[in-house]
Amino acid sequence: MPLLDRYLLPLVPLLALLVARALTLAAARLPRREPRVVAAAGLAVGLLLLPGALAAARSAVPVGGDHGAYDGIDAVAEAVAALPMGSVVYTDALGWPLAYYLFDAYVYRAPFETPADLADDLRTFGADGTERVLVMPGWRDHRPVLSAVRAASFHPEMMLRTTNRHGETSFVVYRLVRQ
Repeated sequence: MPLLDRYLLPLVPLLALLVARALTLAAARLPRREPRVVAAAGLAVGLLLLPGALAAARSAVPVGGDHGAYDGIDAVAEAVAALPMGSVVYTDALGWPLAYYLFDAYVYRAPFETPADLADDLRTFGADGTERVLVMPGWRDHRPVLSAVRAASFHPEMMLRTTNRHGETSFVVYRLVRQ
């Protein structure tokens, strides 16, 4: 999709100009005494463009950077920002997007590379009584990470689940409770 967005989409206005020029030349060949034919041709072109315009208005055209992957991140950020000051927020795939939404929240963002890294962090720092949450994107497999959480003697409790515009899980926020 980046190929379309980056290289082909900017050609659409030029293509529209070429199509408009072709329609203008075709209309010039029509008899001038028949304005109904020109109006009918314009109406036909408008009706042909209407389904695509309606689909674009509903965001059903997969063009642009927003394909619904981050639907719900604002709700996640709102829930995380409401945590007590100094709470720890673990994430493995949401570095800058989550940081963007949490820029003024008084929480500590703790990214991790592997489930083992998360388990080590929980074993080392998890006994300090600080509230800890795990934010996982819906497109990732949660099982290895949740297994690592359990191996570190923590229990993941689902705190929030968001869905995207297609009804699929976009994010899950787990509260990590020490066992």
